Amino acid sequence: AKAIDLVFGKLAGILAGYAVDQLNNWLKNEKRIILYDFHPKFLDK
Repeated sequence: AKAIDLVFGKLAGILAGYAVDQLNNWLKNEKRIILYDFHPKFLDK
């Protein structure tokens, strides 16, 4: 049981780290997209 818990704990840690990396990349891309969306509007005004 302890060995299984350790394996699941490691898997959960790896998945959590991967999810955080993906979220950070997504947020960076979203910021870029948002900047490109709003930039022309600011130029028009």
